[in-house]
Amino acid sequence: KEEVAIPYRRIHSVGIKQSLLHRLLGVGRVVISTTTDIDEPSETENEANDEVVPLMDYSFASAIANKLTGRAEVERMQLHNKTVRR
Repeated sequence: KEEVAIPYRRIHSVGIKQSLLHRLLGVGRVVISTTTDIDEPSETENEANDEVVPLMDYSFASAIANKLTGRAEVERMQLHNKTVRR
């Protein structure tokens, strides 16, 4: 068993990967890409460092991806606002 904790502010993008078989079965994997530098969110780590959440129902995977993306945007905005105020 492995646990990985990623700060929301480091999440660059969240997507869903599906093979043709996965599409037919209605399942997918959530893929989370992280940034290497919080100050430069456009720079991403190489693909080998993406985190992949195991296979799950597509609608559940989509809900997770949307929630993570939304929360990451909020965190980045809060971090940006703190930086601007200084």
